[in-house]
Amino acid sequence: MWMSQVDANGHYSLFVTPLHYYQTYIGCAISVLANSTLVYIILSRPHQKMGNYKYVVLAFVCFDISYSLVDVITKPGLYYYKQAFVLFSSGGLLSYPAPIGVFGVCLWGAFFAMSFLLLAIHFFYRYLSITNVKYMYLFTLKYAWIWVVVVALGSLDCALTCWFTMYPTKTTYDFLEDAIQENFNISARNLGFVSSVYWFVTFTAMIYWGYKSQKALNKFDTILSSSTRALQKSLLKALVIQTMVPLFLAYIPCWVTFSLPLMPFEVSKVIINNVSITALTLFPICDCIVIIYYVKAFRNTLIEILGNIPYLNCWIAQILPDSRSTKGNKVHNSSQSIHDDPDQRSANSGSDSVFNNFNDDKFNNNDDKSNENYLHS
Repeated sequence: MWMSQVDANGHYSLFVTPLHYYQTYIGCAISVLANSTLVYIILSRPHQKMGNYKYVVLAFVCFDISYSLVDVITKPGLYYYKQAFVLFSSGGLLSYPAPIGVFGVCLWGAFFAMSFLLLAIHFFYRYLSITNVKYMYLFTLKYAWIWVVVVALGSLDCALTCWFTMYPTKTTYDFLEDAIQENFNISARNLGFVSSVYWFVTFTAMIYWGYKSQKALNKFDTILSSSTRALQKSLLKALVIQTMVPLFLAYIPCWVTFSLPLMPFEVSKVIINNVSITALTLFPICDCIVIIYYVKAFRNTLIEILGNIPYLNCWIAQILPDSRSTKGNKVHNSSQSIHDDPDQRSANSGSDSVFNNFNDDKFNNNDDKSNENYLHS
């Protein structure tokens, strides 16, 4: 059963349990901390030549932080009644009056769609890095505005679709009034809510470019060196897993909730809301963890940072005995680079001599005979 708190001005807060009330704030704090740590890891190694991949990762980090903040100011909730379902604002800054609540839900929906737009672009980036390196300049800062516009327009389209096609009508209010009044102790006309939106286009793009990337890797299997092939397969695998995070923690929970009104059986609304909203809160945290885990440079830097913290260094030394590197190995680690931008190979042919220690990470490309160092993720 939902509990509600309504002040004299009509501002409300809806929650099932005290934990449910605070979990959005806790999730936001953890997400901001984890993603800020990843930003520090990236920016604290300015001498690392990470190529354009750095900007791709930073885009995801900025999104995860922004999504968590929007999640706090909207506090989305899910509810279904008979053949109807609603996505509503359960509190926060963008919850009251009702039109502001609808705007908050539409804003949250825009960020929800943005996650899949970014993943679709990332799959396209991975495909270019394997097959058409001459077009990798499209992912430099000079052309970053193109992708900003693409993501902004796609997200705006989702928000406007919610606003103009799913804004509650008199019929909707009349149908849900008694149910919402009974469950939330608040009038439906004071609650900002919309229905669902499905993003088939971005899923199609991810599947298409993922398939093309895997096909290209198989095609060039005998041309690429073992280190390059292993790197690209590893990064593609990481991207697929990164896609699974919002898929299972965001899209599928919402899809299940939105589909329940069509089912012939009844499911506990409290359980559905708790599971769905908790999953939506966790996905930006898990997204950050996946990136740190699969990119070895980020993982090693985090271990190095934690190893310098009192009481943690001994614990890390026990579980990772090789993490306490010697002075020479620190030079080795600090000089590692992620060259996920093959079109910069010629520019890096004059890299520092320390790269000579990475014989296993070098390869020769048919179009450019200069050496490039890859850090396997």
